[in-house]
Amino acid sequence: MERRVARAENAAHVEEQTKVVYALEKNNQSQQKELNLTKQLIDAKDKYLLILSSFCIVLIALFMWLIYLLKKVKKLANTDGLTQISNRRFGIQQAQKIHNKFFKSSANNTMAIAMMDLDHFKSINDTYGHDIGDKVIKASVNIALSQLNKNDVFCRMGGEEFLFVIKGESKTEIINKLDLIREKLYQFDTHPLGIAKPISASFGISIISKNDNLKISDHITQSDTALYDAKNSGRNKVSLFSIDEPTHNK
Repeated sequence: MERRVARAENAAHVEEQTKVVYALEKNNQSQQKELNLTKQLIDAKDKYLLILSSFCIVLIALFMWLIYLLKKVKKLANTDGLTQISNRRFGIQQAQKIHNKFFKSSANNTMAIAMMDLDHFKSINDTYGHDIGDKVIKASVNIALSQLNKNDVFCRMGGEEFLFVIKGESKTEIINKLDLIREKLYQFDTHPLGIAKPISASFGISIISKNDNLKISDHITQSDTALYDAKNSGRNKVSLFSIDEPTHNK
């Protein structure tokens, strides 16, 4: 009898352990499912974060490319295609800004608007061709740039005509600077360009006074008047605008 009771108790104990093992196994399976689900969620999250990061990188790259294109377009809009200096529109804008600052400044310096026109340029184009003419223009621009300061404005108005906005300690300093450019142009060896005649240019200058009420356009007109006086009096000269009578420097 005791043996039967012991066997029954053992069987009940085994059954109870089996139930516990089964419950534990079921719990482990449930936890494993939860772990698998969590892993899937983490993997999905990592994937979406990777996609989002890649998208952000693409957006940043596109934004940087857009900024580059905008800067390039702006430069193209402000630059003369042949000489790579400022074009007429941008040059006059710069001249206007410097003109405005000049009148607000308390510095005791001098400012001038000047025009330069290459002499007999049409004959160069007619004789040697426009390719040689373009080389002459680019060489003239490089010579002028070599004598200018970074704060000076130098732009191509069109064809062989150029505009300067120059500040200096005195009127004489400005005149001498432009006259030096004239001399450098005339002394330049043009044989490598394919022509056998020197480059000469005429200059007209309008000195800006803080006492006058003239606009920048008025000074451009005055410098243009002085330029044509230099042309009409023999070319290869620097002419200073004067209400009474232009003065020349050669």
